[in-house]
Amino acid sequence: VEKQHAIRNLDQNALYWAGQLRDIAEQAYVHGRTYSAEVWHEHFKRECLPEEFDADLTKEGYQKWDHTPSLERVLVGSTTQLTVKGFALYLQQVEAFGACLGVMFHASPADVRRMA
Repeated sequence: VEKQHAIRNLDQNALYWAGQLRDIAEQAYVHGRTYSAEVWHEHFKRECLPEEFDADLTKEGYQKWDHTPSLERVLVGSTTQLTVKGFALYLQQVEAFGACLGVMFHASPADVRRMA
């Protein structure tokens, strides 16, 4: 019998978009400019999604990267493939990155753990 891990939920996702990503998009300056929440989301998926399947962090069949027929590496991983624990870890990494840029957050990964 395998232990089933809950997949990240809508409350966690809402906190990510309305909390961490919004705060970073509004406050973080890199190369003299700000970036949209969508651009930051793509950045964090590349940087913070697990590289390989981990039953504690990702759902069965998770894959971060694939290749096109011309062998170009493309990101196919998604936060929808994370477990509650995996998404909480992901948010901690996003918050740590933002904190290094001086971002002041309105919500924290601890809020996500309470929503789990």
